[in-house]
Amino acid sequence: MKKLKWWQWGLIGLLGISVVQVIAGQKPPQKPAAAKFSDAEPEFKIIGGKSVFAMTFDGNSNPDAILAAARERCNEFTHCQVLGWTQPDKAAGAFPMTDREAEAVAFSYMLNRTTGMDDATWKCGQWRDAGKSACAPRAE
Repeated sequence: MKKLKWWQWGLIGLLGISVVQVIAGQKPPQKPAAAKFSDAEPEFKIIGGKSVFAMTFDGNSNPDAILAAARERCNEFTHCQVLGWTQPDKAAGAFPMTDREAEAVAFSYMLNRTTGMDDATWKCGQWRDAGKSACAPRAE
């Protein structure tokens, strides 16, 4: 038998590892898929005063589109608040909200033109790294 060179042994080793992985049914590691967002077509409902809204939207919606929709809804007001839910059955219908409704809030937007406040918070983990402004505090 002919003497093998070091690089030939390396190729044999790599081939052997591949064969063992195929036999064991292991798949090679894959990169995580990029976030896929659906179009944002939120629904709004007044839940307090004339400028406090409940917004429901698809949980796969683009966060930037959700924020833009909330800002557009508040455009005509000096003070405005939008609370968003991805589950319409858990969205608030009026104030005061129930614990169940408050825990299910996935997005919040507040506008106060008098003080310059223009702030959005997101339920962390739902959109991962999707350009959200800030994470909403978790209830304890």
